Amino acid sequence: METGFSLTVTAYTDGFNHKATKEDTEKIMSYMKKANLHLSEPHYKSLEKFLAILEERKPHVCANWFGSSFVKDEIKNFSCNLMYFDFDNGITDYEEFERKAKERFHIIQRSFSWSEQNPKYHCYNIFNEYIYDLNHWWQVYEPLFEMYEEEFGLKLDVSIHPTKLCYAGLSDHIIHNDLPFLEVPEKKTKELKHTFLQGGGNNPAFDFQLFKVCIVKLTETGILLTYQHWIRIILALCDLFQEGIITEEQALEICSIIDDGNGETFRKFEREKNKMNNWSLGTIIYYCKNAGIHEIYYVQRADLIPLPFAIKDDVLYKTILNKKGNQKELKLVSRMAPHIVRKLSNVERNEVYYEIAWSDNGQKKREVVPAGVISTKKELLLLAANGFSCNDGNCKDLIDYFHEYLALNHVNQAHMVERLGHIKGEFIHPLLSQGVVIVPSDFGEKQLLEAFQVKGTMETWTNHVFNRIKAYPKALFLVLASFASVILRDLNVPPFIVDLSGSTSQGKSTTLQVGRSVWGNEGLMNEWNATKVAIERKAGFLNSFPLYMDDTRKADERILSKVVYQFSGGRAKGRGSVNGSQKELTWNNILISTGEVPLTEYARKAGGAAARVISLVDEPFGKVKGNYFSELYQALEENYGAVGLEFLKYWKDAKNDLLSEFSTLKNHYIQKANGDEVLTRLSMYFAAVHFAGVVLTKLLNVEMDLTLLNRLFEEMAEDNRAIDKPKQLLEEILFKLDSNRKYIANHYTPDTVWAIFKYDTVCLTPEFLRQELGAEEKMIRKEWAKRGFTQTHLNKDGKEIDYKQVKHRHSKYNAVIVNKEFYENTGLDFEEDYDQKEDSDQ
Repeated sequence: METGFSLTVTAYTDGFNHKATKEDTEKIMSYMKKANLHLSEPHYKSLEKFLAILEERKPHVCANWFGSSFVKDEIKNFSCNLMYFDFDNGITDYEEFERKAKERFHIIQRSFSWSEQNPKYHCYNIFNEYIYDLNHWWQVYEPLFEMYEEEFGLKLDVSIHPTKLCYAGLSDHIIHNDLPFLEVPEKKTKELKHTFLQGGGNNPAFDFQLFKVCIVKLTETGILLTYQHWIRIILALCDLFQEGIITEEQALEICSIIDDGNGETFRKFEREKNKMNNWSLGTIIYYCKNAGIHEIYYVQRADLIPLPFAIKDDVLYKTILNKKGNQKELKLVSRMAPHIVRKLSNVERNEVYYEIAWSDNGQKKREVVPAGVISTKKELLLLAANGFSCNDGNCKDLIDYFHEYLALNHVNQAHMVERLGHIKGEFIHPLLSQGVVIVPSDFGEKQLLEAFQVKGTMETWTNHVFNRIKAYPKALFLVLASFASVILRDLNVPPFIVDLSGSTSQGKSTTLQVGRSVWGNEGLMNEWNATKVAIERKAGFLNSFPLYMDDTRKADERILSKVVYQFSGGRAKGRGSVNGSQKELTWNNILISTGEVPLTEYARKAGGAAARVISLVDEPFGKVKGNYFSELYQALEENYGAVGLEFLKYWKDAKNDLLSEFSTLKNHYIQKANGDEVLTRLSMYFAAVHFAGVVLTKLLNVEMDLTLLNRLFEEMAEDNRAIDKPKQLLEEILFKLDSNRKYIANHYTPDTVWAIFKYDTVCLTPEFLRQELGAEEKMIRKEWAKRGFTQTHLNKDGKEIDYKQVKHRHSKYNAVIVNKEFYENTGLDFEEDYDQKEDSDQ
């Protein structure tokens, strides 16, 4: 980078080590006015001087306007070759951001309020020549702004304008990158178009009433209080009048909405209405988009069909010359005339999709497709499966049509996601995702999406569904887990599994149905007869919402233990593709499962499985009256989805005030775990579910007895042996020996030795343990030794080991010796009467 190049910077005299007050800002702005008012020529700074300004933390403006002031229309002699972009929201990995920013920006400075939890940055670009016009500045700035938003996947500060005051950030963290200066594109000019529509009345292709509503909402944001934004809206309004899109009377009606009572808006429109300018409806759409006013996308009702194509009776034609070349005729391109409804930008990845609409025998159809589908023959042909008329013969014309269509029309734009829940700092619910289009990747995900429906109200669900089950601890816990799933990310709790098991026809599936009623209809239910990949895809799509899986008996037992580990990790298995690695699905939710056998039993040799699953065993309802389930099912058919929506709305506003209570609950259950490692891990999950009950009670006034959950935790800790898998495995090995005593070396030595009875306890051979424990052998043996279930010894090198050489009837065996106290607690007795003298150690 050239270091002698002069930059357009107007800096304040003093630096700031604190956040500027209102009085400070007024003082700085007054200085800026005077500084530029009295200058008679541009006042430039060297690059070294600008870096010093940042280090000294001096407020500054990245422009000069000598012989002028900040008074509205009177910014004269403007010059600028330095632009700054304010990244103040949404950065989750500051190291990754700085790495990427170094490839784009010449100077990067951490903002004054930067922290690792909430990183913010000012990023500067330097240009190879000066910009001398405010309109030209916007033409350069806006494409960069949009490019950086898309590239970084972040929302930038929309209040930046050519004379915006910038407060310098942290003096000890300024990154200066040696990059080539950016080239300044030529200023675009636009011919003034005179059309027969100009001032001629109502335009049927433009919804003026909706446009007016959008302008009213825009004024309520306060953005038009800034002069630069106000003037651009007025000039865009002038363009709409010049283009004949609105009448002068309609333009003046918009002026009456914008004007603050001094009449300046009307005077400005009158002065500019017939002058050429560089603003348009797209400018207003840009402001509305950033303000969340998505209705603006629908003010344009009609689209333009590019030549030589034509549409007649919903059929697409192409105008060609006849064989003699002396007359035009229409050639059929497609039996269906497609329109591109809108462009969709993927929030999570740098991908673009288009929503295409067509009519098939009077039936309206829509399909969202990746951008590549409308630009390549191979991909376009896939639309035939959706009923669209495309084939080998018309693909080229269709691709040309789509290309020209996009060039000619201002296609509405929106954001899209491929899954639900927490995404980029927002929460996506199918019925609350205003302005965001949800595009499921396959039919299974589409079924889940369509299941998020509402019937009844929160009150009717509470009265007729929840109040029927709240007295039963296991059913209550499972329903609260449905709520807890969507707040796990806020609580910083990883994914986990709630498993309800017991004998058949005891209400397990019914309880699962009650849980899914929190969010939608029966379409949310899934069965375990699915592949591991299918379960991963559903977990990734639901993301924050619970995944309901019914009846483990229908599953392939080989995948169950893998699912337990994969799900609790929150990330799908990495897979390759032709072009590299496929995207890895992630999730942070709760899998709620039912089955006749506890899910942990399918992973019995995997010691860590118990710490990933809250296992609730036995019937959830106990004994109930005969019509209990029929009445409950009738209530479920009439009530679902409403309470989940209310929960999300209230949680969003109140979560910061309630989060401290989760810490209290977590400590409460950790104390109940009494030092047990597995229970301590489960205590965090249990606390999250209990906390969901607290939130329901406080925010929605849903009454319940949460002390039931305390008793349920105590019951789980006491009775569920699957919770302590290492202990259970050792017990099972000892009981297996009890049933196969012929393999125990006792008063005689068998041909195959599994164990030796010695030192009034059992000594297990490593070969037998490998046979029983498989791949988990080393990990489980280490856990036994750590917890004192087996004895440890020092070898010759002073290293602690869990085995010892044991002598039996003149033979020597390496063996893992079970702690005598553990052995006695099992109640087993392997001792037999015989003379042990000959077998004593010598």
